Amino acid sequence: MRKLAENKKIADSLGKHGAFTLVEILIGTALLAIVLVGLYGAFQFSLKIVAQSGARVVAVAIANQKIEEIRNMPYKDIGTVGGIPAGTIPETETITRNHIDFTVKTTVLYVDDPFDGVAPDDTLPADYKRTRVKVTWRGYFGGEAALITDVAPQGVETEA
Repeated sequence: MRKLAENKKIADSLGKHGAFTLVEILIGTALLAIVLVGLYGAFQFSLKIVAQSGARVVAVAIANQKIEEIRNMPYKDIGTVGGIPAGTIPETETITRNHIDFTVKTTVLYVDDPFDGVAPDDTLPADYKRTRVKVTWRGYFGGEAALITDVAPQGVETEA
């Protein structure tokens, strides 16, 4: 008899305080789902940042390589094919690294430095060349990187 009374007492206490109601279970599940969706979004964002940083490092390395190639060229060859100034550098090229296609766009312009006067007072306005190398990549993690350098001829400027 005592055992039966104790079991009834335990069953009554579970019914009142020990079990979860359906509303409590639904609220708990909803909160858990919100937390998990937030964690998944943060994980995706971190993967995107890592991939974009890696692609940017490769793009800057490609741009730096092109800039160094240009700095080591003879001054007369610095220019784009079919451009002004004319030279041997392709205006646009595609390079694939780490399964990503990078588009390299090179621009070369003459610069009239105000140090020796500007046109029309300066009879030789093409004082030096400014080269810009812009590397872009497309896709979900697309972006761009650009480097600029100035290249001056050796010695005093001449018409040649």
